[in-house]
Amino acid sequence: MLFGRNDSGKSNVLRALNLFFNNETNPGLKFDFDRDFCHARVAEADPARDIRKFVYVKLWISTPRSWRASLGEKFWVKKQWSTTRESEPHLESSISERRLQQYLTRFLNKVRFHYVPAIKDRRIFEHLLGEIYKVVASHQEFSESLLDFTAALRERTGDLTAGLLDDLGINSVISPPDDLTDLFRSLDFETSIQEGDSYNLTLQRGDGIQVRHIPAILAFLTDRSPEDYHIWGFEEPENSLELANAIEEANIFCEYGNENNKQIFITSHSPAFFALDDPKVARHFVSRSEQHGERLTSKLQRIKSDDESAPSELMGETPHLPVISSYLREANARIEALKEAGDELAIELQNRNISLLFVEGESDEIVIGAAWDLILNVDRPFEFEAAEGTTKMEGLGKDGRVINRLAPGRTVLAVVDNDSAGRDLYKNKRLG
Repeated sequence: MLFGRNDSGKSNVLRALNLFFNNETNPGLKFDFDRDFCHARVAEADPARDIRKFVYVKLWISTPRSWRASLGEKFWVKKQWSTTRESEPHLESSISERRLQQYLTRFLNKVRFHYVPAIKDRRIFEHLLGEIYKVVASHQEFSESLLDFTAALRERTGDLTAGLLDDLGINSVISPPDDLTDLFRSLDFETSIQEGDSYNLTLQRGDGIQVRHIPAILAFLTDRSPEDYHIWGFEEPENSLELANAIEEANIFCEYGNENNKQIFITSHSPAFFALDDPKVARHFVSRSEQHGERLTSKLQRIKSDDESAPSELMGETPHLPVISSYLREANARIEALKEAGDELAIELQNRNISLLFVEGESDEIVIGAAWDLILNVDRPFEFEAAEGTTKMEGLGKDGRVINRLAPGRTVLAVVDNDSAGRDLYKNKRLG
């Protein structure tokens, strides 16, 4: 997770990853050297001093276990763009042996980068829906369903086909396109509320509800795509979210990030994300500083788990973030404790409303319970109570006061032996 003030360079980290994997800066925007090259660097790149203009992105990769025999424990790979190599960057790697180059290429082809910018408009959903089509179209069942759709379409437009044949002498039938990406991009999610009404997600629901759909969509694509490893670059997921939902969203991202096939890079300004406490969560502070009195450069510093070790720039520029996050952790812990206590109370109240089944002894409880589970195999709508003999059960039903005191408002049942004492109790109308 990357934190820092506006325009400090957080998004450039995600753009660099997008450039490396997709040859784009922003989604759908191809790399343009003249536009994307650092302006401060332009001033330094003086041809007279033989300073060249180039951009490179270098990644250090901890090799997944199944690739270590070929690529080792760790390696780096670098792509470099210049004015002459804008579309086809030069690639270098610490994997220098020619015989291992094919493994490096295969591995990189198994990695997919997904970029979600800060502004999440309809175009983002169009792109994601197009990606969903690519995933589902690879399944045979989907292809077979399109055949039924094509047959029904041709049947309903048979008169048109016949008319064209009569008028033009051409057998022309309507068919869906082979690639339905554009069609899928025009789809939408239909969402329902408790009252039963349905609404289109991107046209009728709020921005916050829309944003919260994106991680689940990415997880769907990640778990079903042909690539084995996925990197998410997600800018400011807290946008349009109230604090409670931002806390929940942060926890959801944390769960996704703990899965083996996903690595997530997040930029954020929210204490809900700053307060995340998980061994696999790494927080970095991004700041801009002047280097050698010449130009402003972005600097990343690791933020350790204890807030006292936060970089001085963080405490100087955005002191509210660690302070609010500290209070947020404490408040969230209290809220979770209250929620847990409320759940326990709800269970206790539910148990108090459940029916009671009195039996004479513990063996009756074992036998009846086993018979219920074996024959009916459903949850028992009652709670057992062993009375340790018919005499005590008779005391329960003498005048009703004992039952009213032990189980007010609850249905009380009794199972007794078919003997003299049991039959006398059976005739007692106060119990049963």
